[in-house]
Amino acid sequence: MLASLTRTPRAILILVLAALFGVAASTAVADAKSKPKHHRPPNINKCRKKKHSDRKERGERREKPGKKEREDDKRESCIPPSPGSKHLRRKKVKPHKSGKFLPFTSPNGEERANDDFSWRPPGKRPRGKLAPTEGPYSIAGPGLHASSTIFGVNTSLQNTVDFCRAGGCSLPPDMSGADSGRTVLATGNWKSFGAVSRDGGATFNILDPTTIFPSGPAFGTVNGMRVQLDGGMCCDQVVQYVPQINRFIWLMQFSGTCGGLCGTNKLRIASATPAVVASGGSWTYWDLTSATFRLPNSTPTMDYPDLAVGTNSLYVSVDNVGAGLLVMRIPLSQIAASSSINIGYTTPSDSASAYGGHLTQNVGDTAYWAGHINTRTMRIFSMTDSEGVYRWRDVGINSWCNGNRSSSVPGGTDWLAFGFPGNAVLGSTLRSSQSGNELWFAWGAGHAMATRTPGTCAFPQSHIQIEVLRASDYTPISQMQVWNRSLAFAYPSLASNPNGDVAMSLGYGGGGNHAAHAVGFWGDFLVYTTAAGDTSLNRFGDYVTVRRSWPGTNSFSAEGYSTRIANASNNCPGNGTFAAAFGSSQNFCFDPHYVTFRHGP
Repeated sequence: MLASLTRTPRAILILVLAALFGVAASTAVADAKSKPKHHRPPNINKCRKKKHSDRKERGERREKPGKKEREDDKRESCIPPSPGSKHLRRKKVKPHKSGKFLPFTSPNGEERANDDFSWRPPGKRPRGKLAPTEGPYSIAGPGLHASSTIFGVNTSLQNTVDFCRAGGCSLPPDMSGADSGRTVLATGNWKSFGAVSRDGGATFNILDPTTIFPSGPAFGTVNGMRVQLDGGMCCDQVVQYVPQINRFIWLMQFSGTCGGLCGTNKLRIASATPAVVASGGSWTYWDLTSATFRLPNSTPTMDYPDLAVGTNSLYVSVDNVGAGLLVMRIPLSQIAASSSINIGYTTPSDSASAYGGHLTQNVGDTAYWAGHINTRTMRIFSMTDSEGVYRWRDVGINSWCNGNRSSSVPGGTDWLAFGFPGNAVLGSTLRSSQSGNELWFAWGAGHAMATRTPGTCAFPQSHIQIEVLRASDYTPISQMQVWNRSLAFAYPSLASNPNGDVAMSLGYGGGGNHAAHAVGFWGDFLVYTTAAGDTSLNRFGDYVTVRRSWPGTNSFSAEGYSTRIANASNNCPGNGTFAAAFGSSQNFCFDPHYVTFRHGP
């Protein structure tokens, strides 16, 4: 039809208007070899709308501020005063059923698509000593048994999955996964693969989500015109298993219409029983678009999602790029029934300080997330199932080193050079103890103070800070660190079990070591490498994961990776090999690992 219309002046005018307003002329995707223009997302640290300042409520007074202080004041003025609350917004979304589709690959690699700004908490006069409060953590080599940590499986997926297709390769892997016992579902970034195990993680087979879900760019009609709604499946994947309803939940991110972090896009939530995951069958899925959450035209894009499971609800978070963290709540009963889901969701700008953060794991009837107002104040957010509101409250903590995170590996590459997600609170879990529930929050910190931030940092390397609060009233219990004199630690993920164990999944590097993944338990002062690499990139993240393993309640599963030189001894897959770049002087491949482990006797 368009071909015949192009012979008329009217049709030419329509096509010109379509090009101006981003309207697609056909459903064909861009050529895989094309490279889109580089788009920079809006900066979360720049106020686009001055709301109010809470300095008067805090009772602060000081002399006339300098340039940095004015910038910090402007950034803080975007943050709602504390304590506060707001009503959830509501949206109903219809379900769809999976089927059979031709494979799809986004033409743009994740290294071009995910180039976001991180939230920068302003530096304040220090509280505390800016020094370690605990002994250092050490690294133990890979192995199936250790004195304090007992491993079940430690399986490489290097030759099962790859991160390359027509149009190029993508990084970082951003591994996620979960298990229901014998059935395991693991996922990775951009190529959007799934890997399924039917034997508890000993072996895996590839599962391509683009062959069971419609994954190319979606189109719709707006004001009578056909417009593109997203750029197709591309990016972050997150997996959880929900024992209450015996379902795997698979969260998939789609690219923006520009091919990166701009334009509208969507998230997809898919649900299936372990039997369907293991042997095939019908999934139910729900598509959550930018329009679902009424995101404004200035900041319509979503990125960096996360999942957490409560007693009766599924909690989902995602960055509204350049605006704040969007958090939603979905009843598990509606997911189990494969029916329409009723979503309660927050206003993203209220959680600007939690931008880039992830949700608290192992919760009950309340979701939690957190961010930094400044280097001595955390903001804790909560959303209780029985209420139609979400709340926030500020908590004073000891100061931490807010200088840039950095760490050099053999050859000189800084494996922490990529800025995002900065000091966002990535690791969090609700831990049960004899004295009551505790909230654990973990984030990456530097080994120096940022320019014009007072105080002297006594940490020799970039490290992980952990704050523990009493869940009932947010009273601080302790603040500790995962640190080492020559190694750097980053990208923490936390989970807990009924025994009170807190499992950690994290990245480490430096001190003669290439960047790699490790797991362990808080209090052992030792973490274990899951896979040793022999080269490193200047972007390790953006996250690793740890989950409670089922059907028992005391074991954990984790997903991470290392980077390996593409030589004969490392046996890199031909379709998963990257050309030398991103800080590696040699061709390389990723070695993703799935591991199960528990605390030793």
